[in-house]
Amino acid sequence: MRSRRRTAVTAAVLAGAVVATVGVAQLRTADAAPMAAAASTITVDTDRQFGNLRKAGLGTLFGVAAAPDTPHELMIGSQRYLSQHQSAQGDASYPTSTEAVVGKLRGTDVKMIGRYNDLMGGWPYDWKGTADWYSKVDSATRSIQSYKDVLLAVAPFNEPDNKLQGGFAQDAAVPGNTYDEKFNWLWTQTFRRIRAIDPTVPIMGPNYEFYLGWQPELQTKMRDFLVNARNTGTVPNMIGWHNLGPSPGDVPETLSRYYRPLENELGIPGRPLPVVIEEYGSGAAKDFEGVPGSMIKHWAEFERYDVDHAMMGIYTNPGLLGNTLRRTPAGLKPNAGWQMMAWYKAMTGTRVDVSRWDTRRFLASDGVAGWDDELRTVQILVGGEDNDVDVRVLGLARRGLTGNVRVRVDSAVWTVDPLATDRNVQAGGDWQSAPLDLPDSAVEFAVEAPMTGTYRLEVGYANGTTATSTHQVYVNGAAAGTVSYPSTGAWFDGPTQDRAGRIAPVTVQLNAGTNRIRLQKGAGYAELDYVELKKTDA
Repeated sequence: MRSRRRTAVTAAVLAGAVVATVGVAQLRTADAAPMAAAASTITVDTDRQFGNLRKAGLGTLFGVAAAPDTPHELMIGSQRYLSQHQSAQGDASYPTSTEAVVGKLRGTDVKMIGRYNDLMGGWPYDWKGTADWYSKVDSATRSIQSYKDVLLAVAPFNEPDNKLQGGFAQDAAVPGNTYDEKFNWLWTQTFRRIRAIDPTVPIMGPNYEFYLGWQPELQTKMRDFLVNARNTGTVPNMIGWHNLGPSPGDVPETLSRYYRPLENELGIPGRPLPVVIEEYGSGAAKDFEGVPGSMIKHWAEFERYDVDHAMMGIYTNPGLLGNTLRRTPAGLKPNAGWQMMAWYKAMTGTRVDVSRWDTRRFLASDGVAGWDDELRTVQILVGGEDNDVDVRVLGLARRGLTGNVRVRVDSAVWTVDPLATDRNVQAGGDWQSAPLDLPDSAVEFAVEAPMTGTYRLEVGYANGTTATSTHQVYVNGAAAGTVSYPSTGAWFDGPTQDRAGRIAPVTVQLNAGTNRIRLQKGAGYAELDYVELKKTDA
């Protein structure tokens, strides 16, 4: 099927029998019969493996807030990293500040960066002199002592290549003949003040707004920063910058061809430094926030080039996990963007190679894939274009997946204009895994039977209630019994849910050829994952 806007797909290739595929991708192995190729083809090579999936892109800027109250379970389900306003000591009044949200992070796997520069106030930042800045740095560093367990790092500055205003460049108390010289001096003093209070907290910088290494003036700026940091003993523990242009290719180009060689040339201590892209993806068009297919193209490059941590930039709606939540009368609910992030977070195993169909540009479809040897499962995320995409999987036989395999395809389709400040989170791209909640809710599908006879219909499901639920079964319009769903203790929360204990069987009589099977709501509630049909001996 074709999407109406940017579309993203998650697929899992699992041991077992082929059942059905639903979504916008055609998933096929290298040995499949030739097909008419779509305009885009993503090739997944399971023979080429590269260590654990990094999932660097699962972060958001100001993604969690005390108001609106970001749902704790939705944060856990989709996030790994946050970048939040840094609090002054004892001040939790700002809803997206570190002290306001720390309680949401504690006891989870989500870590945050505290942005000291935001304490200056104003935009661009309002420079009020060194004494004022040092007081804020000291207060912030005392603040973090009570929640270092949830800190990824502190970022003393945000976009310091151009955002220190209010007379900073003219301040005679700051040595230097140029703005960049003054900033490098201020970096040294700030780093030392943090270390005087806390000798161990990771420090990230410089956190430039623009670092495109092929632009000579920007490469010179980074060179001068690193030379000063090396010579003064103030090298950051993590190197970081923003990538706010439209191309996901900017980070790999800059990192591989300019930053890493520069780091080696200068002999930077601790190299290779971990890389943080503290804001990514939200360009001038503001059409990125929470859009599933756009996110995947960045995630794919972060995986290929070993970026360690990255936070999606936003322009609207702090506290909504990067606009992946929508406002409803019942509170904040996930949209298609949240679901794509949740699928990514739930992926397990070893990263395998994904080749884009057009290596000349970075704005086409792309993907992330992993092989879980224990589950014998290939998991693939693909997205980024309006058109159909073929996904070609290599090496399945060498993974022990021979003969028939079961393929599950889920899709997250973005259907609402993301330029609207709130509409993209009020009504955009909600997802469910075939929930049959209303009295007349039903799902119907066609199956091909090779011969007339008795078949076992197995339904993969989740029942998060405490009681057994049911669906009524109809075959070719006639009542054919009931399928029962004992409680599974939880609802679906990721793409590897179809395991033992989540299968409900029912026996049906089918005719040779095409048959239509309908499942209609009965008692209670259940979510459907897949159906599998097997011929019985009867």
